[in-house]
Amino acid sequence: DLEARAHMMSAAAMGATAFQKGLGAVHALSHPLGAVKGLRLHHGTLNAVFLPAVLRFNKSVVGDKYPRVAQAMGLPENTDIADAISKLNAKIGIPASLREMGVTDDVLDGIAVAATKDHAHPTNPRTPTVAEYRKLLDEAMGVLDPEKRQEKMVAVQKLLQQDAVIIQPYWRSIFTAANKKVKGFQIQPAEEMHVNKIWLDA
Repeated sequence: DLEARAHMMSAAAMGATAFQKGLGAVHALSHPLGAVKGLRLHHGTLNAVFLPAVLRFNKSVVGDKYPRVAQAMGLPENTDIADAISKLNAKIGIPASLREMGVTDDVLDGIAVAATKDHAHPTNPRTPTVAEYRKLLDEAMGVLDPEKRQEKMVAVQKLLQQDAVIIQPYWRSIFTAANKKVKGFQIQPAEEMHVNKIWLDA
């Protein structure tokens, strides 16, 4: 298939050009994290997980590049590219966060410092500080910043108020939910409620 091979060669050339132009914060984070002993993290997967957070971080300094990227992806120019990449990651089975890949919080401070020393660091459109790298790591770990967390909690509170979702203990060993949207609720043998495993069926 000569046409398919031509497209692959073109994509490879674009990749090589990107390497020469600079890999930025995505690779500055992926390099030291991928080197952590014992985790055996795949470099390409790390790049994919970091990409949405870094895209959001760089958005204010890249001019009209994101609308052009959206157009190249066959999406409307006003598409949120970071969200589009997150959805693409989910579609093709990329982990939603570093935490899903086995990364733990104790390594993050060291990675943030190491990222500022990586050869890809100076090529990012917006130069991150150690503190900013730490925030990018938190975002990639799946940790919301306080403002976003507050927004989510307000939405959850409104949903709970409107739909009257109640988990009610009737007696010591039997619990139930007043709303059928509540899924995954169960009482554990030690009579502990694992609230983090409960979700709402929209």
